[in-house]
Amino acid sequence: MSEKWKFCNRYDPYTMITGDSNEFPTDPKGSLFESGTGLHDLSHIHVLSSTVDTVKQIYHGVIKLNWFEKIERFLNSNEEFLSDGPYGPWHISRIGKSSGYQLKLQNNEIGFVILLKTVYAKHDKAASHLKIEVSPHRIRFAGSCGALQGELDSIAIWLLEEGWKYVGVAVHLAVDVQGWNPNLDFMEKLVTRTRTTKDFRGISDFQLEDLSEIATVYDGGQSFLFGKASALQMAVYRKDLEISKRDKVDYFHDLWNKDGKDWFESDKRVWRIEVRLHHGIMREIGLGLGGKIESFEEAESVLTDVWRYGLDRNRLMLTERYIDPFWQLLIQDVQFSLPTGVVVRRVKKKDMSNAGKNVAMMIGNIVTLAARRQMDAIQVVRMIEDMALYADVLDYLKSKGYRESRLLEMVERGLKIRRLLGKAA
Repeated sequence: MSEKWKFCNRYDPYTMITGDSNEFPTDPKGSLFESGTGLHDLSHIHVLSSTVDTVKQIYHGVIKLNWFEKIERFLNSNEEFLSDGPYGPWHISRIGKSSGYQLKLQNNEIGFVILLKTVYAKHDKAASHLKIEVSPHRIRFAGSCGALQGELDSIAIWLLEEGWKYVGVAVHLAVDVQGWNPNLDFMEKLVTRTRTTKDFRGISDFQLEDLSEIATVYDGGQSFLFGKASALQMAVYRKDLEISKRDKVDYFHDLWNKDGKDWFESDKRVWRIEVRLHHGIMREIGLGLGGKIESFEEAESVLTDVWRYGLDRNRLMLTERYIDPFWQLLIQDVQFSLPTGVVVRRVKKKDMSNAGKNVAMMIGNIVTLAARRQMDAIQVVRMIEDMALYADVLDYLKSKGYRESRLLEMVERGLKIRRLLGKAA
């Protein structure tokens, strides 16, 4: 931190209440912050998780001719799926030049997106031909930076000739919190080194464009984006709404329940503060430390430090002199490391906020076809019960507060409406 700004003194509220002395010892982890404006109690603010949200590893080398030609043959023959190679099958496609690459191999189930063949060099010339983007769940289940680096390197060995090397790694660090909301003067109080600042309010939709930047914001809320994706970027947004849009509720509720020390409350807002560091920034940080940071494994030891660097470059101030206590908490208390010993297990999805729409549409389409074939309601229900997806139907009914018997009523009503209104398929 710059000496121009001051941290608040921190105290344990319990000590201040029960202590006998007028002088109370400071506590580096205390939830009571003292500034020139008075005391600020942050005991209601809880950090639910601190995670590496995205890794983008770049490799320099020559693409293996046999794999390059095979992928090209697949695309020219309108084949979409490549079953060969590690972590397959892969969905393959051509992509626009704006990405800097020509080919994409994607497996979201595993959590890897491969960008292959830079637009700036031929495939048989050594260049930055390979970029691998890693999803949050893959990072979490890797177990360690070294294990994840090994997985990424196995893809490089698959696609590149011997002699490839690391030439950069971009990292996104994210902290999810409950109990904090940005004040109306958040934009005015945040001191940033960037000229690129976006504030989205009252827009009716919210989504993330690929893994890099916020595109729009949600209804009735607000989101902030500072900086460019090609440098140091920071985003602040409602994570609880974003995970609902992306059908990731179960994954994040499980994460927050495990990491949040029983603080997580599913009916309350969750805000994410995310620092995104381009590979060029990571390289410069490495040089500043007298070394290099061009792979994710090399970044492991400085993850917490680059998080603090990002918050210092985009600093929320309480006054001209004191940093905001919440920002101080994020700087002093948050640590980044990958979990070890994670047990990979299959868990059936419980949240039906998005899947429920698909179940309702499926039942509606079945009823429409059944009305055309003059089937009765009992026949339709038995057919649905025999489906492998019947468990999802039961989950949908449960999410609506219905008993299983309600399905027959729904089907009967649906058949009657379609026949009376002439809307049978």
